[in-house]
Order: sequence, then structure tokens, then C-alpha cells
Amino acid sequence: MMLVPGMEVSTGPTGRRIIFTGELPEFSAALEEMMALNVEFAFYDPMYPSPSDPGAYFSYSPSRGAWRMTLGNHGWSGGIYTIAHATIGTQLRSLYSRKLLKALDLDNVHFSAHYAPESPTKSEEMNVRLQKLHAQEI
Repeated sequence: MMLVPGMEVSTGPTGRRIIFTGELPEFSAALEEMMALNVEFAFYDPMYPSPSDPGAYFSYSPSRGAWRMTLGNHGWSGGIYTIAHATIGTQLRSLYSRKLLKALDLDNVHFSAHYAPESPTKSEEMNVRLQKLHAQEI
């Protein structure tokens, strides 16, 4: 897997991870490569409003040229949303810029395919929610 500048694959006790090496990574290019290679990834977003513990765990999986996402935290989980490439890029850049994102997990990604896909309307609402949450300047 070739990565963009600012990213490298590391293997540790919890499996393979993409770690960030300092400079702001080109998340858009990395997402394109992961889509082409059918690579799933997961991370924790501490900014996401949660009905239980703070934040949410996000899992992204490529499917027929689109990104599908599930999310959850202790005691709750969501359906399967279709999330725009630009929305994911905004989320990752925001978290990285705030020093809230250190790595993307590549192994043991818990994409909950047993959930029903959300409607296009619900997916668009989730895209808007994530864009608004992560669009603020630091």
C-alpha cells in the first residue's frame, strides 16, 4: 500500500495502522487510494455528540465506489450511512489539526454490516452533521 506524504503503515500489537508523521497528510489522496485498494479503516472521533460516553467510534468501508460508515459507543450504535469522500476528508483533517487523531486502524475494523442501510435522506443528514461538526476553524 503506497501512502501519501505524512502517512505510513505501522504494525503493532493491535495490528496494522496508518500513522501520521508530522505534516498535514493529503487525506483526499489517501482516501482515493484506500478506496481503490478496498481498505477499511476505523478511528475514534471525540468530538461527535454521543448519548453515552463522549465521542464515537467510526468504521468506514468502501463499497462499489462509495464510502459506507457505521458508528457507535458504549450502549448505542448507528446504521449504515453513505458518506461523501469530502465529508470524510473534512472529518479527518479537523481531528488531525486539533491533535485528536493519531492513527487509522486497518485491522479488526468492526464494520457492522448487519445493520440496515440508512435512507439517502438519513445519509445526507449525517453528511451535513459531520461537515458542520468539523468545519469550525481551530
